[in-house]
Amino acid sequence: MTELQSATNIGQFALFANNASNGMLFGFLFIGLFFIIIFSYRGVEISKSILTASFICFILSAIAVYGGYLNMIFTLGFLILTALSGLFVWTAE
Repeated sequence: MTELQSATNIGQFALFANNASNGMLFGFLFIGLFFIIIFSYRGVEISKSILTASFICFILSAIAVYGGYLNMIFTLGFLILTALSGLFVWTAE
């Protein structure tokens, strides 16, 4: 509780919440962002929207890992998803 009381800005509060959830808060926020991006590309093929969403989330999660907000496993997951969907789009066309 003393970490929460010593938080002076929103960034420290977000770090406390992330640490209290064992690093899963920002991970699930990025997964939610992934699905929001997929659903926002309604007029595009699903494979291309997955490729776009996974690449955007990969870049953002790499920045979050560098900042210490996220575990590396989420970045690797988005990288693998980007590679597989890119391979699918490349072979399908």
